[in-house]
Amino acid sequence: VILGGAGRPVAGTLQFDGNADWSYGIVQCRPYVEKIETPSAWTEFSKRRQHILTGEEDREKRKSLLKELQDFRNDNPEIAAFEEHALRNGEIEQQSRGCLVAPDGSFRLDDVFEGEWILEATLDAPKPESKRFGTGGRIGKIERRFSISKIEGGVSHEPLDLGTLMLAAPTP
Repeated sequence: VILGGAGRPVAGTLQFDGNADWSYGIVQCRPYVEKIETPSAWTEFSKRRQHILTGEEDREKRKSLLKELQDFRNDNPEIAAFEEHALRNGEIEQQSRGCLVAPDGSFRLDDVFEGEWILEATLDAPKPESKRFGTGGRIGKIERRFSISKIEGGVSHEPLDLGTLMLAAPTP
């Protein structure tokens, strides 16, 4: 088993204008994916597909419905493009990274490969004594897009320093 050995570390320090218990902080990093608009025919396609998956038709009727669904997809090429985009997004999302935040607000994500990324850092308040589990709710958040340029040899131990990132109260 080989762990790591690709990409480079990404580091930074989080700050919050207020009392911050960083043991309730988390940093997540995911590849940036361009969003595309849902095709207008998608709703109809989804309804037909769901009917086939949950219906109780006999085998011949199901084959006929599947043929109709395939014909509908062929008549609406934006559906296939949308499905491919969604599949690619799912594969890319699996390449996400995450880490906890150190007591001083610093963080480090390892093995972030080249490309465009979205970093999201969140901070929750400690749970009130009246609660048995969970947290006291979200009190800080930041989202930042960044890039990792091509890495000679595919790996670097030199972190990309994102500097100090100020978390803001989330908008309701």
